[in-house]
Amino acid sequence: MGNSKRSKIAFFLITSAAILLILNGCGTANRTSFFTKPVIAPGLVTYRSWSPNKKVCVLPFENLSKDTDADIKVREVFVTELFRAQIFNDIVDVVEANAALMSLRIRKPNSLDKETIKAIGERLEVDYLILGVLSEYGYGKGKESGAEVGLSVRMIEVENGNILWTANNFKMGTNSLSRILGISQGPSPMELTRQVVEEIVTALYQEIAHQQQMKERGQKEKGGIMGVLKGSEKEADRIEYRR
Repeated sequence: MGNSKRSKIAFFLITSAAILLILNGCGTANRTSFFTKPVIAPGLVTYRSWSPNKKVCVLPFENLSKDTDADIKVREVFVTELFRAQIFNDIVDVVEANAALMSLRIRKPNSLDKETIKAIGERLEVDYLILGVLSEYGYGKGKESGAEVGLSVRMIEVENGNILWTANNFKMGTNSLSRILGISQGPSPMELTRQVVEEIVTALYQEIAHQQQMKERGQKEKGGIMGVLKGSEKEADRIEYRR
C-alpha cells in the first residue's frame, strides 16, 4: 500500500513537472536570428544623415509569405512602432505614401533605381525611405508547427540612393508538444510580428544613437586637435617674436 502511494505521488510530480515545462516553453521563440549593421563603413557615413530630425517613409513591404494581406499588417505594426520610438521627426502616413506610389506608377517599391528613389523623396519631401521584404508570416507546415515571422528591412538615403542600414529578424513560435496536446497554440503570427518589429526598431534607434555619439566624439577630437594646432601657432609666433 505504501509503495503504491509513493508511486502515485512520484507519477503526479513527474506529470506536473512535464506540464510546467511545456507551459514554460509556450509563448517564446525557439529559433531567433537577428542581424543589424551599418552597410557603409562608419568612416564613410555622413553623420548628418543619421540625425533623427528627419522625415521618413515606410514603403509597402514585398510579401513572400502565403498570407496575401500579411505585408499590410506588418507594415502597420512597423509604422506604429516607429511612431512610438520617436526616432524620426516625422513619418509619412501610409495612405499618402501609397497615393504617391500610384501617381508615380510604381508597382514594386522594393526594387528601385536611384532616379526613382529621388522622385519618391521629392514627391513626399522625405530624407529616408524604408523598404522591406516579408519572407515568412503564418504557421509552418504540419500540425505541430508554430507561428513563423521573418522580416528584412533597409533604410535608404533619398539624396544619393545609398543603403545606410539594414536588419533581418526571424522568429519561430514554440512549443510543438504543447500544440499537439492542445495545451496552447503558442504565440500567434501577429504576436511574433510585434516582437520582430520591436527588435528591429530598437536596433535602428541604437544605431542612430551610436552614430550621434560618433559624431560628437569626432567634433570633440577635432576641437582638441585645432586647439593644439592654434597653441602651436601661438608658440611659434612667440619664438619668432623673440628672434
